[in-house]
Amino acid sequence: RLSSHALGHSAAFMPIKLTALLSPALLERTTAAISQPTLLSASDPWLALDLEDRRLVEEALGRLSDICEAARDCGVPVLLDAEQSPRQPAVHLIARELQRRFNTGPSAVVF
Repeated sequence: RLSSHALGHSAAFMPIKLTALLSPALLERTTAAISQPTLLSASDPWLALDLEDRRLVEEALGRLSDICEAARDCGVPVLLDAEQSPRQPAVHLIARELQRRFNTGPSAVVF
């Protein structure tokens, strides 16, 4: 688990490059899958992914959640950095999920 001491209280924000925590190919597969919505995936975009990719995304969300929790504890916002165009829709989807989980209090954590 990431220690809140690793971030410190003096940091203005913490930039995160998603390709450091999950593969670029997974982001590209996610973008391709969510770009062709079905009736089922319209209500839950994660269902557009196959089981293995869902597992990999869940693992990445777990790692990102650890980072977001530590950032929240320190009062340091997390900035998800942009990616190349073939990956950006997946970045937006992951950002929305993290925002849903962590931007619930008086201060936003994930941007």
